[in-house]
Amino acid sequence: QAIHNEIDKLKVNLKADDAIDASTIEKYVGISKDYNVFELQKALTEKNAKRSFQIVKYFGDNTKDHPITPNIIILYNFFSKVLLLHGLKNQPDADLAKNMGVNAYFLKDYKKAASLYPIGQLMKVIHALNIADQKSKGVEAGSISEGDIYKDLIFNILN
Repeated sequence: QAIHNEIDKLKVNLKADDAIDASTIEKYVGISKDYNVFELQKALTEKNAKRSFQIVKYFGDNTKDHPITPNIIILYNFFSKVLLLHGLKNQPDADLAKNMGVNAYFLKDYKKAASLYPIGQLMKVIHALNIADQKSKGVEAGSISEGDIYKDLIFNILN
């Protein structure tokens, strides 16, 4: 239904022969190819602090379009699979992908993250995600904004 609604937005705003590209989608649907949770995940995978903080600043300024809870879930799923990868050593890629429940095409991203995040740091990352989730739900958060929760989360993941 959500996808159908977004396609309807495009139909209303575009002519039949208009091309649909990334900027069109961003303009009418609101999904930026530069500022989304998958770009954040990529920046974190590369330990690119500057890019990570740019993205979460955008998220913090646009919390309606980038609510924190779904993003925490996506990041948790990613980093928990990176942790799982550490335990699945010496397996062929096809077996790794199957055991991790991921498409083999994305295995390179998990392997890159595993090379930059040792098990001890991954445990801290998962803990940071848990704390951010709790704060986003008001647990020991005081009056902290989602933007500040995002910033704290990224700081704790990268340090």
